[in-house]
Amino acid sequence: MTAQAVSKWENDTGMPDISQVVPLANFFGVKTDVLFGTDEERDDPIQEIIEGCRDMSNIEEYNALKKALREYPGDTRLLFQFLCAGQTLLSDGDALPKERREEVYEEAE
Repeated sequence: MTAQAVSKWENDTGMPDISQVVPLANFFGVKTDVLFGTDEERDDPIQEIIEGCRDMSNIEEYNALKKALREYPGDTRLLFQFLCAGQTLLSDGDALPKERREEVYEEAE
């Protein structure tokens, strides 16, 4: 594989030769279905975490997302959900004591 070929794949101006599909899948450690975009059972731990928070209280959700961000720092989906959970906590004046509200504000900031 040449750098020019990979560049074409990345820029959607070309596709890998069919003979390269299996070696590419092996290299990336995925099934060929993933390369073709037909794998319906993709493992996405971030999405599982987010979906797992749906039935939690606001403070439980906030704490779970905070913990998940330690494991997956910089994940924008987790960060967005964390900020939304923090905003929800801060908008409910009775949900947290003043000291905890200040802590949540600082963490979100």
